[in-house]
Amino acid sequence: MSNEKPLLPIYLFNGEDQLKRETLLKRLISRIGSVTDIEMNSITIPAVDVKTADFLFDACYTLPFGSEVRLVTVKEADKLTQSVMDALADYVVKPCETTVLVLLADKLKATTRFFKALKKQYPTAIVDCSPKKRNELPALVRSMAVAQGVTISTEAAALLIERAGTSTIALNTELQKLASYVKASKRETISRQDVVSIVARVAEVKPWDLADALTTRDLAGSLQLIARMPEQSATSLLSICVSR
Repeated sequence: MSNEKPLLPIYLFNGEDQLKRETLLKRLISRIGSVTDIEMNSITIPAVDVKTADFLFDACYTLPFGSEVRLVTVKEADKLTQSVMDALADYVVKPCETTVLVLLADKLKATTRFFKALKKQYPTAIVDCSPKKRNELPALVRSMAVAQGVTISTEAAALLIERAGTSTIALNTELQKLASYVKASKRETISRQDVVSIVARVAEVKPWDLADALTTRDLAGSLQLIARMPEQSATSLLSICVSR
């Protein structure tokens, strides 16, 4: 603990990368749990339950039980009412010293009064959890595989994204299954065939996926993608492919 930065009274994990948000929250819970009974001194509140600012502040100003700190987590904080957000902007200036308030949000705008107040008072409290761009995902998947104790080929990583989609939660879940599978087979690397065998294709096919397959001259892959896009206009698909 001595080498860690002091806990801030408030954090905002903002962005649609749910896996990153959950990882950050688990890390924070672990840190607070090392100095307190986290089960006795934590509460999670969905934004929909926060009807008034007083409701939230009652949770924040509740004294921790037999400890020095208490954790209050608000889910879907970007859905809090304007009046609650404005009250939070005032709270940031003088927060409760015995509570760590964590706000989890998909798209809390930087133009809000609360965001500006938090950035002014505690700039490091705002953690960007924006999702990776599609072309950045293969590298992320490879690093996630290493965290599972295995490796994955570039080709297999691309196929996993194609089948499971771009959600980091879904990708991590499938990687856990794949890692268990290859370890049981006394191997260390996830192959393309492993992905074909284990991962069901649930991701929606996008027109640019077909364009990508055509660009790499993957005839079989292109035909499979076309078969999964019965609702797509042939004219629009042709236009996209010609443009590519």
